[in-house]
Amino acid sequence: MSHILQECVISGQETIWELAKAAWAVTGLEWPCVTVETVWGVGLLKAKDDEGKVLKGRTRLLQILISEHLAWCIRCEHRITSKSHTRREIENRWRAAMSKRLRIDWALANKQAYGKKALNYRVIKATWLRKYDTVSVSERQCNLCLI
Repeated sequence: MSHILQECVISGQETIWELAKAAWAVTGLEWPCVTVETVWGVGLLKAKDDEGKVLKGRTRLLQILISEHLAWCIRCEHRITSKSHTRREIENRWRAAMSKRLRIDWALANKQAYGKKALNYRVIKATWLRKYDTVSVSERQCNLCLI
């Protein structure tokens, strides 16, 4: 597992981590040292501001970025079909995975469809907004972090 997530050239892990770090840089917060243990315990990670307050949206984004299992999928595809992936293919697949997650999050925040079970709209908004955007920005002005 460590090899696939941190060393394997075939899995595209280096490209995937570069993209995740670049997406995280938009938040203005420091990227953590990611190890296999970090991936396994991703649900325990917390993003905090300078005062030590937990940032729910940023914590969620960090967990999403780290838990994306694309490197594992690419490695499996290579082992099964011997297909090699280009950097561009890996980047496109990563962006598609993040975009899909964004669309799912917004759909699951729909109170009309899910009622009390809907995800918290403010947390979803705080997860996907860029650093310079505010939670009070209206939906149509919202600059989403379409990574």
